[in-house]
Amino acid sequence: MRTVSNIRVLFILFAGLVTTGCAHKDLIDAGEDYNRQGRYELAVAKYSKALELEPNNKKTRAKLNIAQLQLDLWLDDLLIEADAAKQNGLDGRALLLYSKVAKLRNEPDARGLYKQLHQQLGNNVRYKVAAKYPATLGKNLGHRLKDIQIINKADRNQSNQFTVKLSYSKPTFKTRTKLKDRSQSYVSGVETVANPDYLHLQDDIAQDRENVHNYAEQYDHLYSDVQAAQRKLTSLRKDREIAQLKMGNSQPNSSTYQHWHNEVYRLNGLVSNAEKSLSGFQHEYDDISHKLGSVKAQLSKHLSELSYLPPTAQQDVYSDYDYQIKEVTRLATGTLTLAFKGEGVKSKNISTSHTDIGHESHPTIDLDYNPVKLKPESRMTSDYYKEARKQAEKALTQHMTDYRNNLRDKANQLSGIDEKLEAWVRYGLSGEKGVDEGTARRMQSQLQQEFGIAGEFNINKLLHLYIVR
Repeated sequence: MRTVSNIRVLFILFAGLVTTGCAHKDLIDAGEDYNRQGRYELAVAKYSKALELEPNNKKTRAKLNIAQLQLDLWLDDLLIEADAAKQNGLDGRALLLYSKVAKLRNEPDARGLYKQLHQQLGNNVRYKVAAKYPATLGKNLGHRLKDIQIINKADRNQSNQFTVKLSYSKPTFKTRTKLKDRSQSYVSGVETVANPDYLHLQDDIAQDRENVHNYAEQYDHLYSDVQAAQRKLTSLRKDREIAQLKMGNSQPNSSTYQHWHNEVYRLNGLVSNAEKSLSGFQHEYDDISHKLGSVKAQLSKHLSELSYLPPTAQQDVYSDYDYQIKEVTRLATGTLTLAFKGEGVKSKNISTSHTDIGHESHPTIDLDYNPVKLKPESRMTSDYYKEARKQAEKALTQHMTDYRNNLRDKANQLSGIDEKLEAWVRYGLSGEKGVDEGTARRMQSQLQQEFGIAGEFNINKLLHLYIVR
């Protein structure tokens, strides 16, 4: 048993080594492919994982060191470019490059400069709004909205700061009533009908009688077959006894003896066949006897049940009862007005409602009186304020989205490469999710053309690398 256990352990260890070896080779192959392409960041990642599988593999460590050296040389150049961009006022470009260096090297200086630029640029592009609104809209309107910063006063010289005045009309109350038809079944009386159980039992009795008749016929036929088989077997046995006596009275080895010997042999076969035939008939006879007895007992039971069952029964009569319900809806409607300074006035409809259903008393179907109970106007007014707040925050979110889309569209219209990248960065910093996929691809392509593909440029991660809101 110990030998078997040891073999199993060795097999598992061997299988693990083979699996590890295959995974290590796959990682090395992938790393070499990236290395040949000059994508050193990805090559370093593959070699590092391969070294984790085989920490003492000198060849793997050598490959990792070479790829890391190439990546470090690229990062040195990238840091120089980041400093130059910052000195030349290309803060968006500098932010992306410092972010890349900080991510791969975790350098405090690069990380500090990135955070400084992120705060400075983000502060100038993040959507900010000073909202003036009635107290009935509640406290802290818009404070939890994503990508929106609520401020006390907007600076009209800052393109990312807006002033909006929110107001709404008093609710107008209307009541709408609809009458709807309903129908419900009810027991309107009883009627005498043929007892369905009585009819079903009569059908069962008729079937039982037919079965008794059929089984009785089979029983008679099989009884005759059994009797005939018994007579035939008795006759053959007597013939065999006579032949045996005559064989015994004959001189051994004589022709007479041989004749009766053959006759005894022949009769033995006939007796054996007759015994089998009788056994078969007897089995069928016993089976049909059992079935005949069962069906007779069932017939007797059904006849007894029928004697206690009435031939007729009382049955409920169902009718449809038609009645009306009243569906009443109370609506509170009005208009929300948003006046963005310098942009004109926008309006949104506000509507909230409450519906209840009522009906008269209908004793015929046991339906009690149910009056319509609508919310009072005071509660409807409170709901109206809540809906106004919801619509106000939706309007602010839409205005912020329009602002961000405008930043993107203006950036796309610029012709200068540097200007466009700076505008794209500002567009990305104006929202937590960064830029859209199409813009991210264009920014990535531009950076790769300028700085090569030694490192990867995941734009949205670089934009918000160390910032948690």
